[in-house]
Amino acid sequence: MELAFREAETKHFVENKWIDLREVYYTMPDGTLSPPYYTYSRKNYVVIVATDEQGRYLCVRQFRPGLGKVTTEFPAGGIDRPGGKQYGPDGSEQEDPLLAARRELTEETGYVSDDWEALITVPSQATMADNWAWIYRARNCRPAGRQHLDDTEFLNVLALTPAELEERIRRQLTDGGFQVVRMEAPAGAAARTMGEVTRALEGFANAGITCDDLVLGVGDVDTLSMLAHATAMWCGRVPLACVVRDLDGMVEVATTPRDLDVAGVTRIAGVSAYVKYLLCDPGVMNLAADAETSRLGRALMVASAVAENEDTFEALWNKADAVMAGDPADVLDAAIDALKSRGHLVSSTSVSIRNSLAYGQTFARALEAVAGANVPPSTFLAEGMRFSARLACSLELLDVDDVLMQDELLDTFDLGEFSGNVDPKALADAMKRDRFARSNRFHLCLPHGIGRLRMTVVEDDVLMDNISAWCDAHAPAKE
Repeated sequence: MELAFREAETKHFVENKWIDLREVYYTMPDGTLSPPYYTYSRKNYVVIVATDEQGRYLCVRQFRPGLGKVTTEFPAGGIDRPGGKQYGPDGSEQEDPLLAARRELTEETGYVSDDWEALITVPSQATMADNWAWIYRARNCRPAGRQHLDDTEFLNVLALTPAELEERIRRQLTDGGFQVVRMEAPAGAAARTMGEVTRALEGFANAGITCDDLVLGVGDVDTLSMLAHATAMWCGRVPLACVVRDLDGMVEVATTPRDLDVAGVTRIAGVSAYVKYLLCDPGVMNLAADAETSRLGRALMVASAVAENEDTFEALWNKADAVMAGDPADVLDAAIDALKSRGHLVSSTSVSIRNSLAYGQTFARALEAVAGANVPPSTFLAEGMRFSARLACSLELLDVDDVLMQDELLDTFDLGEFSGNVDPKALADAMKRDRFARSNRFHLCLPHGIGRLRMTVVEDDVLMDNISAWCDAHAPAKE
């Protein structure tokens, strides 16, 4: 479906060096004319989240005509363009945003910094304006003289501790009608426990959280998964918004949050959790191709594609090189596809289709149990898919070409193979313990074709033959 509006008529109310304020009519995708939109163009600008050598945030207080009052803000200012008007369709003719940030910090606060980090570039106000904000982090700022203010600038510098800044934000939200309560939870597997869920529920009770409120979670996949379970239990379900920090969180949290660990059994207990809002900002996410969270995210993409259908697998295959090239848009595009696939699978009325989300997981958990925690989780999951595909092939359930296609996709995604000495019997026993903790029958999720994963009975002798072959193939070469 075509989504873009086409500009049909524009009237400029004010058009000068500083601003272009206009009334615009658009032809909408259905061919009809839109009501008027009032938009404007202004210069791009920078915002500096600055802390001094004591860790205090450097803020400025100044009068803002739009609000008609004095505000407390981070230092900010416009990105200059040489000569002429100070706005345009892109930033190609503007000064370097980092240089602008350095200048504005010194001009407004009198401080300088040698420790700069680009955080994110965002639209200023996408519904009305076409300019952008470059946001930077400046650490260890030190005084370097007096302020250098413009003729129309009258502002004071204010240094706030993190606690003071948080309290000011809380008060501003409270003034706006919101009650804000901060709660903390651990990261990693330590978050996925009944104790942490209970602690979160006690926090909801103490804060008076109801089904009409919103819980906002920021963290890794385990922390957000725990919150998904806790909010699903509270008041018949409290809306949850998740800000994910990495690729595996984006792929897993919204549709398949990780279950809780109980009594030494990994990812065994959970409820039907629901994430209402999933916020995925490449500016705050770690999307580095060599990050373990990215590798695990790519492994989950493969598992999801194999589970859904051939078209989904082919689409991921065609996008694999672009994903590995690292452009955030391509990475997130593939992640969104995986997210949709997992949503289709988990919401299916067919038990066998829902069970396909377990692809590779039994072997991965068993291998982790016997091989230790020094191997990346992405390697465990990739090996789980490789082993499951080969086992299915040995049972004449899966064509060898499909095995090789999956292998090639895993290799393209830089999902390495395990290397180490593993006792076949110990691995088989670990697989059985994992399955019997979840079912009274020993079934494995095996591919009968791309898009046809089924829980399959595997005889002990066949299982041992395949596990022994896998252990031999992955044992380090003898010198």
